[in-house]
Amino acid sequence: MASLKDLPVLVVDDNQAAREAIVAVLAKLGFQNVTAVGDLPAAAHALATGKAGLVLCEALVGGKYGIQLLKKVRETPQLARVPFLVTSTHKEPAIIQAHMKAGASEFLVKPFDSATLLARLKKALAQRPAPKASAQCTETRLLEMGHKALEGYDAKGALAYFTKAARANPSCPEAYVGLAMACKHKKDMAQYMVFMNTAAKVMVEQGDMAGAEGIYQELRLYDAQAPNPFAEAAAALGSKGDHATARALLERAVAVEPDNSAHYLALGDTLLRLGDREGARHQVTAALKLKDDFPEARKLFKALTGQRWTESESSQAHARRQEEEEEKRSTVRFWVPDLLVAIKGHDEHFTLSEMSLRSLAFSPMGHTFAVEEELRLDILKLTEDGTRPEVKRLKGVVARMAEDAVGVRLMDPTPEQEQEIKAILTAAQERQKEQFREEKKEVINFDIDMLFM
Repeated sequence: MASLKDLPVLVVDDNQAAREAIVAVLAKLGFQNVTAVGDLPAAAHALATGKAGLVLCEALVGGKYGIQLLKKVRETPQLARVPFLVTSTHKEPAIIQAHMKAGASEFLVKPFDSATLLARLKKALAQRPAPKASAQCTETRLLEMGHKALEGYDAKGALAYFTKAARANPSCPEAYVGLAMACKHKKDMAQYMVFMNTAAKVMVEQGDMAGAEGIYQELRLYDAQAPNPFAEAAAALGSKGDHATARALLERAVAVEPDNSAHYLALGDTLLRLGDREGARHQVTAALKLKDDFPEARKLFKALTGQRWTESESSQAHARRQEEEEEKRSTVRFWVPDLLVAIKGHDEHFTLSEMSLRSLAFSPMGHTFAVEEELRLDILKLTEDGTRPEVKRLKGVVARMAEDAVGVRLMDPTPEQEQEIKAILTAAQERQKEQFREEKKEVINFDIDMLFM
């Protein structure tokens, strides 16, 4: 095996024992230039900074899918012909087929012996994959043409190009995002939601969790009930018995949608199947604190603890409802456009539509803002002589983006700024009270929240 001693080999596995065992077998077979890493970012860095002659990668690394690394290797011209062997304890035909279709040289089911590994390595080195540059160029060209069509407001042309790109590569999330944006140009929001959800699903399958989360958060701006791609993928894996992977996805589902009790229940059920009763009890309790009247969660809670769930008024759900109601009561909606929002970096002023001590909203006036975008803004009052500042140098973060309003969460206002905001709110409330009295021609005592719910 002297001819293989200098061949650069990259081993990717988050299980240290398995990683060390594979390295030991490779050393026994004569491979002396072996690099072993425990996560995908480290693997990508190793591939980018050194010459790789062979890759052995676990199918699931740190909750992320190794197929994502495989696809990047196949899409990189200088790495496209590198043999890429996938290792896994799972032997379901669908999983094996997906990796082979993505360009895997071999799929080894753990555990395997040194003789099997050597045979597969020889086969992979002898049959290096053919480059697929032409297909990739076609897909890239179609995507570029689709984006150019969008820039020219040619929704029909964009639909045609992105459809061809999706057919050329059904695992290309960019094609589905392009289809979604074309549908949005046509004001077909139903199809926009469908294609964006498909893009998120593909990203989850490929291990691009950040990308999937970004799309999901955008979908929730239009539909609060948009399906959570992590929960959907977890349900599919759970039905196949892969509870370990489902657990990682459900933890992500909870992180991006912490107000959905169903995710906590699903995570609790999955933990129970994995033998973690304490973890399951914790998640089911969280589900019930969010939704006290949850029969399935109550049933599992009793099975885990032997007791009936009794906590209700002290639950997180009750506290959250109280907080939401308090925010509603303190929010003023402005019907008269005499208050404006001046945002750093924008020449145009925006009409203030809602305001509370902790948040405000303004009309976007055709401008687009990104969720989590940080803003520096002033509140101005429109007068006959122009504008004058009411509150200066506020900081905020965009919390929601809709066609008619941009919601901003205010960040750490100073005591002086809070007093100025209170003065604006009080004046607006008194003005609306007076208007109400004039319309009714009588004096009525009422709670302020009756006006501004």
